[in-house]
Amino acid sequence: MLIRLARVAGDPQTLATALVTDTDRGTPGKLLRDGQWSRAFTAAIDILSGPRPAMLAPKPGWAPPRAPTREIRH
Repeated sequence: MLIRLARVAGDPQTLATALVTDTDRGTPGKLLRDGQWSRAFTAAIDILSGPRPAMLAPKPGWAPPRAPTREIRH
């Protein structure tokens, strides 16, 4: 996992800084030591790349399509 993070970080200093930066989940380095690999990876990626965009969430007022009212036959 550190190799993947190192590729995103670009240099060792940036990776080291990301591993000790505190987040709401804790530091990625501590999460790694605690065995919480996925949380550590997500926290480190958020630090290195910024948080994931909220554009993936549905817009206010969005509703799923309604069920079809009649059967379509060919």
